[in-house]
Amino acid sequence: MNFNQQMIQEYGPDLYRFCLTLTKDRGRADDLYQDSFVLALTYDREIDPEGFRSLLFRIAHRKWQDGRRKWARRNRIAPETSEDLLLSLVDQGPSLEDQVLEREKSKEVNRAILDLPDPMREVVLLFYMADYSLKEIAQSLDLPEGTVKSRLHYAKETLKENLKEYRHDQ
Repeated sequence: MNFNQQMIQEYGPDLYRFCLTLTKDRGRADDLYQDSFVLALTYDREIDPEGFRSLLFRIAHRKWQDGRRKWARRNRIAPETSEDLLLSLVDQGPSLEDQVLEREKSKEVNRAILDLPDPMREVVLLFYMADYSLKEIAQSLDLPEGTVKSRLHYAKETLKENLKEYRHDQ
């Protein structure tokens, strides 16, 4: 197995979930996933295998940000009328009832994450899905580490409140 195949097998599933959560659309996630791997694997500098994962997630995040800026410019000219929903990725439970409960919990957590303001959502996704350290997130987003900590803290508090509200509404 060559380096490219090994990296795709090792980091592919995590990167795809990350792309899907960022884009909220399978088609766009597929494109972002593919573009990120192509760019990372054709990178013109020597890549340290230890740093490849970080590079891969950083590329995906930056490409997503670029795409959002393009979308915002286009949307000012011709507004988009429908919003895509994030499809939930859940582990299979041992029973149908457990599967349904897990799926509902996962949907609510995903909705709560998607309702976060973009700066908080980015930090949450990079920290929990991409397993970035606070320092890596700060470097990726060109922010002070204290700002990353603050955003993560407020994101957690916001998620707790939003999930409490959901439980009270049921």
